[in-house]
Amino acid sequence: MAKHVIFNYSDYRTFLIDEFQRRIRTNEKYSLRSMSRELGLRAPALSDILAGRYGLSSSAAQSVASKLGLNAEESLYFVSLVEIDHGRSSAIRGAAEKRLRRIRSNASQFKQLADDQFNLFSKWYHPVVLEMISMHQTAKTSDIASAIGITSSEVNSSIDFLVDLGFVQKSGSRYLRSTPFLIGDSSTPQAHIRTFHKQLLQLASKAIDRDAAQLRKSLSTVMSFDASRLAEARNEIDAFHSKLIEKFETSKKPDSVFGITIQLFRIDHPQ
Repeated sequence: MAKHVIFNYSDYRTFLIDEFQRRIRTNEKYSLRSMSRELGLRAPALSDILAGRYGLSSSAAQSVASKLGLNAEESLYFVSLVEIDHGRSSAIRGAAEKRLRRIRSNASQFKQLADDQFNLFSKWYHPVVLEMISMHQTAKTSDIASAIGITSSEVNSSIDFLVDLGFVQKSGSRYLRSTPFLIGDSSTPQAHIRTFHKQLLQLASKAIDRDAAQLRKSLSTVMSFDASRLAEARNEIDAFHSKLIEKFETSKKPDSVFGITIQLFRIDHPQ
């Protein structure tokens, strides 16, 4: 069952209540005590929080957000909701309100994908064709095919596929993108996402041999690492990714399609 989207909420307690109810629907044996244990809170304290008798501190809110599996931007939104209610000064509450306005403004530019729409990632070139249509609404099929190295037949099939999924609309002789940017959440069908990651990594490997260094950027690092900080590192990567998209994908004059792959993975194996 899909998780609730935090950006749709203006009260953190309502979000927690809905998340609790979602988990009960998934597991009928799930209880308030189960949730309190997972969030690192005492059951009576969680009950008081949900009932509005008690609030969260900023540090406790950050911990709860992390244990809920929220990414960096979602966690910041959750903490901001808490600080608007419980910030110890007007300055803290005012700063939280400003953050919420910024995050909501950014989130409104994106479309949360329904489960069936994750079929978009079943082939690496579906998102690429979508970006090409966004840049060149009247581009010929043959031009798109030549630019990204697939056949005209594959481009036509991809466009039909994008229309069926609701990402593209036909207007006369043009194809128009229905939504500017796309995001997913942790309910993403994993098979499609794994396939997409692998296909994009193959394209990145080809680019290393094909393109001059000034036309791309490749970074690889091996380091010793405290595995207990993995969630923190994942949130840092989420924050970087969101910032990069916010700064560059919203450009008013795009002229090319780039791919970004970021991989953090364990090389050694526990004995």
